[in-house]
Amino acid sequence: MKNAYISDGDGDWFYHFTGYATNGKLTDTGFKKQHEQIMLNFVSVMDLCYLFLEEKLKKGHNEGTVVNVASTAAFHPIRYMSICAVTKSFVLTFTEGLHKEFSKPLYLRLSYIL
Repeated sequence: MKNAYISDGDGDWFYHFTGYATNGKLTDTGFKKQHEQIMLNFVSVMDLCYLFLEEKLKKGHNEGTVVNVASTAAFHPIRYMSICAVTKSFVLTFTEGLHKEFSKPLYLRLSYIL
């Protein structure tokens, strides 16, 4: 996993740069490989955002930034890469939802990169 947690004194930053894509028909790439992709591209994003935000709130810190990497794959289905597309769509909408939940009045910034 490639993640970074940075504390610069003015606010904490969390960057989530993990993910990979499989290529091929769903049944040709193997159940285990598809499941691993979902766990990394989908579940780890939720888990790590939850832990970062929970820790910020427990400590009473109301400033910080989360950056999750999505993809242009988030905007449309992709033949032979349907799992990748749906997981990146999750990253995009999940991050947008968290931004709406935490940006006011806590001043937590949640962004994504395509």
